[in-house]
Amino acid sequence: MDRVRSLINCDQLHRLGYTGRGVGIAILDTGACVRQMQRGSGKGMSNK
Repeated sequence: MDRVRSLINCDQLHRLGYTGRGVGIAILDTGACVRQMQRGSGKGMSNK
């Protein structure tokens, strides 16, 4: 988490008074994942 904090500069935002209070977050996961096939032509879809 410390690495993420530095990547998004959240410490600087906290010093400016931003806390995230009152902000809603939604995560939508369709479960779909496109990957290269390990065998064959290298084309295709897999949800493994």
